[in-house]
Amino acid sequence: MPFKRRGSRTLRAATSVFVSLILILMTAPVVNAAVGTVTVNSASQNPSPVAPGSSATFSVTAENASNFTDRYFKATAITGAGGTLSVASSTCVLIAHGTTGTISVTIGTTALTPGGADAFTLTVTDYNSSTCANPLTSSNTGDGTITVLATIGAVTVTGQTPDPVAPGSTVAYTVTAQNTSGATHAFAVTLVSGATGLTVASSPCVLVAAGATGTLTPVQIATTGSTPIGTANITVTVTEYTSATACTGTALATATGAGTMDVAWPLQVTLYKEICPHYSDVPANENPGNIDDTGGHAGELNTGYQRGTADPATDIPAACRAAVGWSFEFLDAQGGAVTSTHATGAGGQVNVDLGMADITRARTGGGLWIRETTQYNAGFGAIRCYIDMLNGDNLENIQSVPNNVSHVYCLAYNVQALTLTKAAAPATYDTVGNTIAYTYTLTNTGTPTTVSLVRPFTVTDNKATVTCDAAPVSLAYNVSVTCHASYLITQADLDAGSLTNTAVGHAYYGTSQIDSNTATATVTATPRRTLGLTKTALPATYNTLGQA
Repeated sequence: MPFKRRGSRTLRAATSVFVSLILILMTAPVVNAAVGTVTVNSASQNPSPVAPGSSATFSVTAENASNFTDRYFKATAITGAGGTLSVASSTCVLIAHGTTGTISVTIGTTALTPGGADAFTLTVTDYNSSTCANPLTSSNTGDGTITVLATIGAVTVTGQTPDPVAPGSTVAYTVTAQNTSGATHAFAVTLVSGATGLTVASSPCVLVAAGATGTLTPVQIATTGSTPIGTANITVTVTEYTSATACTGTALATATGAGTMDVAWPLQVTLYKEICPHYSDVPANENPGNIDDTGGHAGELNTGYQRGTADPATDIPAACRAAVGWSFEFLDAQGGAVTSTHATGAGGQVNVDLGMADITRARTGGGLWIRETTQYNAGFGAIRCYIDMLNGDNLENIQSVPNNVSHVYCLAYNVQALTLTKAAAPATYDTVGNTIAYTYTLTNTGTPTTVSLVRPFTVTDNKATVTCDAAPVSLAYNVSVTCHASYLITQADLDAGSLTNTAVGHAYYGTSQIDSNTATATVTATPRRTLGLTKTALPATYNTLGQA
């Protein structure tokens, strides 16, 4: 009996413990979801910022909220940023129950907005295997932000000024850059590379709105004495800053643009054109009295000598007149293509700053060829330049110009092939209907070897109709033809006090019309002075002796 009592007590004690355990389990909280708090460490982004289309890795902490089960955790999904993000990869991490663990998550990007920060929500799921192959039913989310690299769109480099630039001088460019980010940022040129000795001397800081293209001008680039002569490819670097007010602080992005730089010792050519009334007026002939026929064109002039760098304007005779609107052509070779045309302006001159190609030809190449256009209406002529390689005709060559010579002068002359003089008789008039007789003399004043000028010989006068004599048939050098016209004075001429008319003569050289100079003649009014007397009587009748 005692044995039975001891067994009963043991059974009752065991039953009591079992019941207590059941009660404990029934009163303890039951956790069905193992994934607790998920935290995305946005500061851990690597790289930061990330370029659109690239991937960035984040550290993510996840809590195993299970009370008694260790589980595996992995990032499985991401939302936000307009659907442009994806979970490229995630580590599968075992996290003990009631603790947290760190997951490494790589997020892939596509069309993110450059220069921005995009919010996202990351989903973490729990698994019961080390391969994270079979997900359980628990998951949770955490929020983060991905920082996107600012990118600069197309960069252009244009507008070299001066072109070319002398070694050791500063040259300016215009640079454009596109802001492809989502906010206004400051842009500046910060670096230049290419030729030796180039540095950014200064660059404007330009605020460029999101999506807009900014213009940075002038961007000053300094050269040095060691910068080589020639055309160099250069690359400029544009930097985009986080600031929307100044080009300071953090640089968001950089981009490069390509350009060229012409480096040479500048060279200017001054072209003069003068037309002289007679061959004897042309100065400084190397072979006085002889005609230059180097180019095989009879009638050209030998007009010059090598003067050095002095301006030849003081050599121009007073009898010669400046030819305004006269054209000169630059050629890439003798008989080659015309590269540019330049017309004389005031004073019969034009200054031409040579470009890189022409400087190269003039200093080190086959020479810069200069040709004056053929204009028979002003006779026959030639051109001479300092440092020329020919004897002087309508085609000239500038060659082997030293670097220390920055200016070349070319002086071209023409002899007026057809000269017109005009006389009026009498020199005065005093009555309406007075006749003024005009005499015109057209003379071939070209060079001694000039081919004769031929008919028709005509004179255009703004006041009268002109008729020329029948002889001679042609005009050899220094031969003239006389023409005549008359004009009747009008009351308007008397009132004006004088009469001036102008005339231009015409002849032909072959089939080309040649025009003379413009000639004028003035006659003066001298009205007759008369005294008139008018007499009246009052009264008009009388009828008595002694009536007054």
